[in-house]
Amino acid sequence: MVKKAYYLLSSLISVKAGLLEPNRILSKPTHKTELIDYYSWQRKKDGLADQTIEVYTKRLKTLAKIADLSKPEEVKTAIASGNQKNSHKKGLCVAYTDFLKFKGLKWERPKYKKEQTIPFIPLEKEIDA
Repeated sequence: MVKKAYYLLSSLISVKAGLLEPNRILSKPTHKTELIDYYSWQRKKDGLADQTIEVYTKRLKTLAKIADLSKPEEVKTAIASGNQKNSHKKGLCVAYTDFLKFKGLKWERPKYKKEQTIPFIPLEKEIDA
């Protein structure tokens, strides 16, 4: 019996997004980057927009460098200990939540709110110069 773990990838996907090439047979992903690529392909098949897939893939690869994606508590700690803005942390959480949904897992997502920043208003002499 042929293992259920083989998939035929038949649609062309943007190489820029770091996704898989077309017509490639993929066994069950073992390495973390293969798992992220497989996730990206599945989300493409689910109809998620290409731009969204690119952003989520980039964020997941960033998280994979600093934490084990199979351990939500480790990911939560890694995100919290980073020195990024809250809007960036929220984006990482959204991407990781979608990844866990793909894997059939759940986690309690931390709540980050976007910080308001004061816009730059040049002085009159800076405008005249």
